[in-house]
Amino acid sequence: MQFPPRGLAVALPDGQVHLERDDCQAALVKLAAIDPKDVGRPEVVALREQAQDRLEESTRLEVSYEDHQDVINAVCLSEEGWLALSASRDRTIKLWDTISNTCLKSLTDETQGGVTSAWLSRDGRLAVSVNWNELKVWDLQAGRILRKLVGHDKLVHSVRISFDGKLILSGGEDKVLKLWDIQTGQCLNTYGAHERAIISARLSKDDRYALSGSEDGVMKLWDLHTGQ
Repeated sequence: MQFPPRGLAVALPDGQVHLERDDCQAALVKLAAIDPKDVGRPEVVALREQAQDRLEESTRLEVSYEDHQDVINAVCLSEEGWLALSASRDRTIKLWDTISNTCLKSLTDETQGGVTSAWLSRDGRLAVSVNWNELKVWDLQAGRILRKLVGHDKLVHSVRISFDGKLILSGGEDKVLKLWDIQTGQCLNTYGAHERAIISARLSKDDRYALSGSEDGVMKLWDLHTGQ
């Protein structure tokens, strides 16, 4: 989830992508109607809490995109909010034009298990997707995989592209953060981060610091220059 100038991109377990202008009431209605087995998913709980907190300030739904055939695991928006990216268990990542509300690209990852996480670069030219423990860097204009990043031992929950578009940060079930060079695919550093799985990871705007959140209940701030 991310708040750009145009609103909030929301992925729900019904396989839809919603572009909302902070329409928290509609989000709560959707969340109330989802399959009971998905109610306890961390992303659903986080979305419900966020929508409830912002309910008094919220406005309206912008548009819904309904082209995926299975659960959507990740959504994000480009820096200016004119492009949206969605990733699904149906093995596809889709790039959307939020002005014309059309799907610009639908890219298929043939690997079993679907796309478990994804992130879009600020300029909308590159994306990184995750299939279990393998990261893939995509050239969205050409519609092809540029390189694969292999190094995690278990499922990767969170992946981010740095603000300058040169680095990738990833974290997951193997309890470590990894920093990658997006051009070479080389793992630059591994940070032995937590006692349990990393669920969320973020980079600062100057790309010097990383923030990790884990199932162990601990949030850690890392200096990527020193590794501390």
